[in-house]
Amino acid sequence: MIKFMVDSGSDYDVNEAKEKGIAFVPLSITFDNDTYKDGIEISRSEFYKRMREEDIFPKTAQPSPQAFLDVFEEAKANGDQIIGVMLSGGISGTYQSANIAKDMAEYDGIHLIDSKTAVYAIKIMVDYGMQLRDEGKTVDEGTTVTLTVNKVAENKTITISVNVKAITGGYTETTEKADNKTDNTAATTTNVSKTVNIKVNGETRTGVSKNESNCTVSLNGKDGQSETVTVTITDPNSGSTIYSSSQPATFGTTNTLTFTK
Repeated sequence: MIKFMVDSGSDYDVNEAKEKGIAFVPLSITFDNDTYKDGIEISRSEFYKRMREEDIFPKTAQPSPQAFLDVFEEAKANGDQIIGVMLSGGISGTYQSANIAKDMAEYDGIHLIDSKTAVYAIKIMVDYGMQLRDEGKTVDEGTTVTLTVNKVAENKTITISVNVKAITGGYTETTEKADNKTDNTAATTTNVSKTVNIKVNGETRTGVSKNESNCTVSLNGKDGQSETVTVTITDPNSGSTIYSSSQPATFGTTNTLTFTK
């Protein structure tokens, strides 16, 4: 059986990976003296919360070869083919660590791909690879799953950064204190929506905090392909549009687009 493996530099969370039968190998994140397994011991929302609230710049570390070896040994014992789509070797040693583990495993059923990208683009590759597998493609065919996913990896990625806090003004909870009231009614809290929905071309993120200053979405396309990137922010309750803006981009030339107020 063909199985897939990702690291936490992909856009999968550990629960989604488990549901899809994808092996998930976490990087490590360190805040000061506290070290966590990314996506397992610290969630993405907790990570960004600490980034906002603490004057500490986190550090990351690639998984050890042993973490990958555990996955490879299980695949070897079960006779499975394993395709690992790794965080770009240009920004992390994760791909190198997986290759060390591959040599240690001494098993021909391990196929590793340097995605040359990160986050959502990796998810696109793996989802497409699983589609090919489910269509009956094998790693031994002329048009293999690994070769096809590698071809996707050669595409270019544009990272879209949306400063939701600057655009929406952020979120604060206002409490009317009882001692400022002229009657005996209890203190009341005025609640407004704390989140928004963001659509970037065909990609949608729901439940994004209004205090998020760097919500990122990755778009994948062919080198030289022109694209108009449109960001639309809507209220999750009323569905009304809070913000909409477009910028031109070219894959392979434009690496990052920033949308802010």
